[in-house]
Amino acid sequence: MLPRLILSTLTIGLISRLSFPAAAITFIPPNEEPPRQTQGGASRGDVTFIPPTDDPPVNTGGAGSRDTTSDLRALLPTDHYGQTTQAYPSFFVYVPRTSARLAFFSVLTEDGEHHYQGYVPIAEMGVMRLELPETIPGLETGQTYQWHFALVTEERLRPDSPRVSGWVRRVSPDEELKAVVGQTKGRRSLPLANAYGRQGIWYDALSTLADLRQNRPDASVVSQSWDDLLDQVGLAAIANEPFLDVPD
Repeated sequence: MLPRLILSTLTIGLISRLSFPAAAITFIPPNEEPPRQTQGGASRGDVTFIPPTDDPPVNTGGAGSRDTTSDLRALLPTDHYGQTTQAYPSFFVYVPRTSARLAFFSVLTEDGEHHYQGYVPIAEMGVMRLELPETIPGLETGQTYQWHFALVTEERLRPDSPRVSGWVRRVSPDEELKAVVGQTKGRRSLPLANAYGRQGIWYDALSTLADLRQNRPDASVVSQSWDDLLDQVGLAAIANEPFLDVPD
């Protein structure tokens, strides 16, 4: 009876682990001083959000009493800072219910020079992925950039338009990370996301999991890993929000 009892216990334990997989992703923040923060968004050296001076598109959404623009979130750690190894990383924001049908996305150098700016259409609420076009130069290794995402909730973009901001620094992968990338042959996988997370490479860990979540929406271990990563940075409340397709 004893061997049968031991086998039964082991079997139950195995089934439990398969049914409820452990957290696959651990994020360890990089060991460096993040940019200084000020109220209302990320800031360093008193850099502020300045709308473009050109004639922008007009928001056609109109005013809406059900707007919840105060819930606009950047998918970033609490210090609004993250690293990437990519020249063209992905940026993620949670867009709440809003009457805005247009948003302004910009990336600036640490000195405040414009690296990229453009308008993005909005169709509904959810998690939006933002990418830099490959027609512009990529982010330079060793450089830090600030990015802004602002909702055009009135006819024109204003300095006080609802917005989120963040910082991104491009770094070179170390030999350990290069080895994992080589083993996975660049394919999106949980081991690759975990390697990025443990190295403190936030943007790459997040985008790897986002790709997996969109391509394998029914995989419970992927969904749990996404939930766990966002929970580690205080974003559990939006972990189950859908991804948005950027309208043409």
